[in-house]
Amino acid sequence: MVSDPAHLQKELRRWVERVLMPLLREGSLSPEAMAAKLVKEIDELARHDAGGNAYVPDQFTFSFHPDALIGLAGNLTDIHASLSQSLEDQLTALDFRAARRLHVSLATDPTLDVGDVQVIGWHSGDPLKVTRELSPTMLGADAGTPPEEAFLMLQGRRHFPLETEEIRIGRLLENDLVIDDPHVSRRHALIRLEAGRYVLYDLKSTTGTMVNGKLTAKSALRPGDVITVANVELVYGEGAGGPPTESPEYARPEGAPEAEDVTPLDLRPFDFPTRSFHQNPSDDELPTTSSEPEAPND
Repeated sequence: MVSDPAHLQKELRRWVERVLMPLLREGSLSPEAMAAKLVKEIDELARHDAGGNAYVPDQFTFSFHPDALIGLAGNLTDIHASLSQSLEDQLTALDFRAARRLHVSLATDPTLDVGDVQVIGWHSGDPLKVTRELSPTMLGADAGTPPEEAFLMLQGRRHFPLETEEIRIGRLLENDLVIDDPHVSRRHALIRLEAGRYVLYDLKSTTGTMVNGKLTAKSALRPGDVITVANVELVYGEGAGGPPTESPEYARPEGAPEAEDVTPLDLRPFDFPTRSFHQNPSDDELPTTSSEPEAPND
C-alpha cells in the first residue's frame, strides 16, 4: 500500500491531463476518474522490498470505449513508447521503482461506457527477484532449462507460450509464430534458449527488430522487454501462471452483467493496421543450431 494515496492521485492527475487527455474527445472522460483508477492499481499491486522501496507494476493497459478516442496520428508503437516513458518519469519522480522498463498500451473495449476507463496493471515478472544480465560467456552454452512459464504477449491481448529451445518468428507459415504482415520478413527473428535464458536474434530482417525501442541484432530477454517486429509489439514475460487471466482488482459488482469483466487477454487493441497471428501447430522442424543464426532475407 502506498504511503500517501491522496498525494499520488493529485500528481498522477496532472500526468493524465498532460498526456492522456489530448488523446480523448473533449468532455468524454474525467481526469480525476482516470487518476483514481491508476492509483488503485498501483496501491493494490505495489510490492515492497526489505528496504521499504515500492515497486509498481511494469505493465499498464488503459482501455476506453472506441467513441471516447480521437483519431491517433502517427505510429501506435511510437505513441505507446511516449506514454511509457512519460509515466515512468512521473513515477520515478514520486520515488517509485519498477523492476523493468514500464510499458503502457492503449486498447478499446465497446462494453465500456463512453465516459468510463478501465486501467489494468500487472508485473511481467517477480519484481523482488534478483535478475542478472546474461553474461557473454553464457551465450552459446547448453540450452538449459527454460524459464518458468515464459511467454510473449502479442499486441496486449494474445498469450504465446515459449516452451521449446527455438521459436522462429516471421511471415512464412513454416515459422512457429507467424505474423501476417507485409512489413515482417519471411524469416524475421529467432528466440533461442541459451544457458537457461531466452535470447532474441534478428535474422537480418528488412525492417529490423527492436527491444525497448532500440534496434538490436542479439539481446538476452528480461521480463518486461518490449520486442517490436515491424509495427507489432510483443512483451516478454515469465513467472508462474504467465500473464494474469483475470483482474481481481476489478471484480464485477454483484448483479452487474458479465460484459463488465475485462482482462488483459480480452482487450481489443487499436487496429493499426489489422493483422492476424497464427501459431504453427508443429515444432518438429526447427532451424539448425549455430552460434550466430542467420537466414536468407527478402
